[in-house]
Amino acid sequence: MAALAIGSWGVKEGRDRLQEVAKSESTKVSTRLPAIDSVAAIGGPGTIETLRTIANGEYDAAARVHAAAALVKVDAGIAASTTTKLLASADVQLDPAHVITAFIEQKDAAPALIKALKDAKLPTDVAKRAVRVAKSSAKPNAELVAALRTAGGIRGDAWRLSAEQTRQLVEEIATKGDAARGEAIYRRKDTACLKCHAIGGAGGQVGPDISSIGGSAQLDYLVESILEPSKKIKENYNSVVVQTDDGKVLTGVLVRQTDKDLILRNAEDQEIAVPLKSIEERSNGLSLMPLGLTDSLTRDELIDVVKFMSQLGKVDGGYTLSKAKLLRRWQVLENTKEAGERLRRDRVAAAATNDAGLTWSPVYSTVAGVLPLDGLPTFGAKWNNLVTLPSVTIVRGELQVTTPGETKLALNTPIGVSLWVDGKPVTVAAEIPLSLTPGRHKLTFAIDREKRTEPLRVEVLDVAGSAANVQVVGGK
Repeated sequence: MAALAIGSWGVKEGRDRLQEVAKSESTKVSTRLPAIDSVAAIGGPGTIETLRTIANGEYDAAARVHAAAALVKVDAGIAASTTTKLLASADVQLDPAHVITAFIEQKDAAPALIKALKDAKLPTDVAKRAVRVAKSSAKPNAELVAALRTAGGIRGDAWRLSAEQTRQLVEEIATKGDAARGEAIYRRKDTACLKCHAIGGAGGQVGPDISSIGGSAQLDYLVESILEPSKKIKENYNSVVVQTDDGKVLTGVLVRQTDKDLILRNAEDQEIAVPLKSIEERSNGLSLMPLGLTDSLTRDELIDVVKFMSQLGKVDGGYTLSKAKLLRRWQVLENTKEAGERLRRDRVAAAATNDAGLTWSPVYSTVAGVLPLDGLPTFGAKWNNLVTLPSVTIVRGELQVTTPGETKLALNTPIGVSLWVDGKPVTVAAEIPLSLTPGRHKLTFAIDREKRTEPLRVEVLDVAGSAANVQVVGGK
């Protein structure tokens, strides 16, 4: 757009016209945003004033945030004061992600925003969203996070509620909560819910499986359990604290005790073995779910998460686990330098091998049994405009076979899917026949992201007349 303006009118006239387009009340958002970018790219007289006018004017939230972000590249100091004013006066629903990212990505810009926030007061929910962006960046800035928390009045006891406040929150959950939004928030990496709690076997085992919690727990109980996790701990899920003779203090949920070891599961969902002879002191501790874990949630997000949990297991809630044998517990291949080089050299099939140099991370299907693709690591590479590696996401799951025989996999759709079973390629169709021997079997799926946007659903089907006993590992 900038090039068109300059080519048609010359630099000065093109710049003036673009500034007018960006500021005009009649300009559509789809046109205003690229116009803002062009104004910042051209620069010159009027640029700063135009961007400040939009950022602090009576424009839609997307345009105001976009203008503040564009201003960061022009003058970080002015952008900092402009952004602080924008955030301080913003509606609690405003998403500041774009402008916070701009400060983080622009060299030496974050200190200007930290300075501007020193005496500012921001709406708490806006500050929480900004903190989330700052903490999740490739290079988290601890000073910026601290400045945003202070400006937003975010404290460790932010969700300590009185009885009346709890009653009001429960009422809002019942009347305004959205379970679909709540499931998306529950699944987010920054909330860490799935790290500790499984739904139908999909998730961590630090805390209890909550597949049916909505069918047995009242809203006020759910609120209290989330905000004050140590107040009501489910039986067998209180932590055990042990001090060893070499001065270590270890904490975890008791898994089992053998003749030689005490087996604990720590907050990272890892089993640790503590030799009994090394234990000097043992006592019961609090919940492994830390107080304040929900401090990063806005009020609306908390409402939606509790609404989602309240529907789990209810017959009419829409979030009851299917009896079908579905793959729910997955691993996704991380896009590391080593993985990229291996896939470019040996093609996608290399991911189906037992290469110790590949890094896999846990991911899980939704309650409905589908694995969303959005946000999953994706590989892709070009050289001299030739595709050397397709845009692909790679995930894997496991089956446990106790009795050998014939079985089938059923996909919601085979479009864009390649499959390897125990490292061997298998022809993909809507239903895939397999003959499996006893033991564990690894299923590796490569998903072409240019051909497929739908989530992945994989079901194990019994075959008539076959004696095969096939179960999904980590699923119910």
